[in-house]
Amino acid sequence: MEKKGQGATEYLILFAVGVIMVLIVLGVLGPFGNYSQEASELYWRDADIALLSYSLSSSTDSFVFTLGNNLDTSIQIQSVSIGNFSSENLSFPLLPSSRMEMSVAQDCAQEGDTFDLGPVLIRYTDLSTEVTQSFLGTVNLVGRCTA
Repeated sequence: MEKKGQGATEYLILFAVGVIMVLIVLGVLGPFGNYSQEASELYWRDADIALLSYSLSSSTDSFVFTLGNNLDTSIQIQSVSIGNFSSENLSFPLLPSSRMEMSVAQDCAQEGDTFDLGPVLIRYTDLSTEVTQSFLGTVNLVGRCTA
């Protein structure tokens, strides 16, 4: 009985099966989008001062976002800074669990381009204590430009 090449053959077959399984997994998971965008959306949706949704339009060159109050107290937004855009002297209240949509001018060359805007700094006053605070996000706003 000659079994000189049996071990090597078994090894190569197992290795080939492993490679095929990895390729199948990559093929299945590959089309599921931009992981940094998903991480950004998840972070901002759950932040104290949330950006519940945001999009950058290439046709209007505007960045539209929805601020939300995830705190247990009413607040008054004083300013919002996103990257090199800053909106000062704001004065609008946000009740707990409420939201407000804002829009600012922001360039986007064409649909499908990626954007990475940050840092995000939101100044607000807690209306129950009258104390002004700042919320600095640790994750940038990441996404793709829409039409």
